[in-house]
Amino acid sequence: MRIAFTTLALVAWPLLAENNAAPPAEQMESDAVDSGTTSAPVLQPAPAAAAPAPVDHPAPVQASAPVETPMPAAAEAPKSGVQPVAIKNSVFDKLTLGGTLQTKAYYHNMADSNDRAKKLSLSVSKFRVDLEGAYDEHFGLLGQFALEANGKNLGVEHAYAYYKQGHFQLKLGKLKKPFSMEALQSSTSLYTVDRGQLYSTFLADSTGYSLYDVGLTLKGGFEDEGVEVIYEAGVFNGKQSDAKAYSGAQYVAEDEGFRAKDFAGRVAAKSIDGLEAELAFSTKTAEKLTGPGNLDFGANAAYEASLAFERMGWRFQGEMAWGANHQGRDSNITGDSKQFLAFYGMALWRHDYAGGRASEALLKMEGLDPTMHWGNKKIPRDANHGKFRYTAGVNYFFTPKISLLLDYSILHPITEITADKDLTHDLDLMWRLNF
Repeated sequence: MRIAFTTLALVAWPLLAENNAAPPAEQMESDAVDSGTTSAPVLQPAPAAAAPAPVDHPAPVQASAPVETPMPAAAEAPKSGVQPVAIKNSVFDKLTLGGTLQTKAYYHNMADSNDRAKKLSLSVSKFRVDLEGAYDEHFGLLGQFALEANGKNLGVEHAYAYYKQGHFQLKLGKLKKPFSMEALQSSTSLYTVDRGQLYSTFLADSTGYSLYDVGLTLKGGFEDEGVEVIYEAGVFNGKQSDAKAYSGAQYVAEDEGFRAKDFAGRVAAKSIDGLEAELAFSTKTAEKLTGPGNLDFGANAAYEASLAFERMGWRFQGEMAWGANHQGRDSNITGDSKQFLAFYGMALWRHDYAGGRASEALLKMEGLDPTMHWGNKKIPRDANHGKFRYTAGVNYFFTPKISLLLDYSILHPITEITADKDLTHDLDLMWRLNF
């Protein structure tokens, strides 16, 4: 019995020693990676009988050292800027809150010989809150509320409800008339500090062809061979009181001529290579009493054509409008319908950097002749009938939502009056934050 037990022990001892030996280093690293841990397992002390590792064998991983796993691919940089805030609610499928804050510093008439004519000031040119909601994929609403700025109290810029089905869209509320590519561009993405101070200001404030108004619009479109075509038309309330200019017409409570309404429409096309074109029309209508119990209507119309395209960081944009000017008074629409011509052209170069930063440089020229008399040589031309404005600007985008715009412009009157030939030099600086 003793001999058998001794023999069994001599046979089993080498087998036990082999099973208790430390595993090779390659196996430990493999186990650590497969298990998802970054630390190697604690090494068990090897019995004395274990053979030493060969000199050229990799050293085992220490227990305190983490196993280096492959680095993941670099993630894309997060999008810069603040996105509209989503508001949780039980009514709308989607409800977002956004807006814009624009502060402006300007030095106008800076080269005037009269120091009292110079204007140096700071202002909050716009503080607007945007609220957009969608009940579902078809119904929704948009409200843009302008807080106090430049002497105005809380006002409504845009406020409408819409229904859309495919390319078709119906809007009802306070809208911007579908006239002029520059007028329809959002104030949060303008290339210059202000819209055209000759062109756009004339179309909006002096004539009312491209102003905000209460109305109903229908919009549709289609896409064919890479070209997107949009058509839009609407009927609007119009300025029904002579108490205020067009810039405040939407606040007039009393309608003196509610039967006379304005119309506007446009057709626009955009190709996949960045070419854009637009044709538009807009009317101004007023009631005209021709006798007791007799009511007639008078109307003026304006037309617009624009073209824009982009190539290799450049954007070229031009627009022209022409029609009849009734000098901001609907009651004079049939008695003083002088014709006007206005245009602008712009060249803009943009360069993008990393992290959403970008810079732009631009040149822009505007022209306006508000009192033309085409085809009627008997009517004398006004002495001060035309103006040009030249603008050079640079823009810098810290993010797509935060930008700094600087414009230097020269106003050049085209007149035979010596005192009115002096050039006017203006400098405008705006910091813009979209949120």
